[in-house]
Amino acid sequence: MLLPSAEPDGSHLVVLIHGVAGLATDLAFLGTLLAQRPQVVVLAPTCNEPLLKPFEGVVAGGERIVLAILREMAQRPALRKISLVGHSLGGLYARYAAGVLFGRCGCTLEPVNLITLATPHLGVRRPAGRPLLQGGAFNWLFKQVAEGLCSQLGMELSLEDEEAEPLLVQLCKGPYLEAIHRFQRCRLYANVYNDFLVPYCTASIQPYNPYRRGDSSLATSPRYPHITLQSLHVLAAGDGQRPRPAVEPWLFAHTARELPLPDGGGAPLLGVRALALSG
Repeated sequence: MLLPSAEPDGSHLVVLIHGVAGLATDLAFLGTLLAQRPQVVVLAPTCNEPLLKPFEGVVAGGERIVLAILREMAQRPALRKISLVGHSLGGLYARYAAGVLFGRCGCTLEPVNLITLATPHLGVRRPAGRPLLQGGAFNWLFKQVAEGLCSQLGMELSLEDEEAEPLLVQLCKGPYLEAIHRFQRCRLYANVYNDFLVPYCTASIQPYNPYRRGDSSLATSPRYPHITLQSLHVLAAGDGQRPRPAVEPWLFAHTARELPLPDGGGAPLLGVRALALSG
């Protein structure tokens, strides 16, 4: 996260938003590091604790985040800038809250960073039509659990909450997309492997995971070896071609709803590609 050191003390509000079944303390270590900078005010809302509150849905949780931010702004008139960091479901809360803050609420703070970590931007709906032994049984079971046990949240993440326009589709347009465009920097962080709840594609807003081929040698960070320093999508774009998919696309005959491209063309929903976590 880029935070200019020239900012006045106590002028930059950084909101750390935890995910489903999480606690505000989940991001405590990051908050401790950020709080060492005098210009930063860290807010880790507890409004979506305890366990069951997140299952009320993105709208209910996002509205609680908005109220927490507005209260903090009222108590700190020196605030001038804002950054949002969301982990898992917290990333959807952040996108919803940004749309409300800079739309309905007319927030005057300058939006700086919007960062999501393993967030299901495209929902958790699994591809239909796969053979039983190739994941079809798991996909069917996952769908039943997501929609049946997770209440409103499960319906939203399965794109079954609204017949005409599911919430995740609404977040791709209008005030929510306009709010995203106002941030100076947007970053998506996604797990390349081993995240069956929030796979790479939904966390990175990509149609498939090119890393799973295993035939590309990517440089990793010498300090954090589980983080890649290159993006296959960026490399492929530089060569004028798309990255190769991990499996043949026909294996994923898409019978579910598809999220639209952002208004105005094919620009990525969150304007800057993220690095990818490999573990």
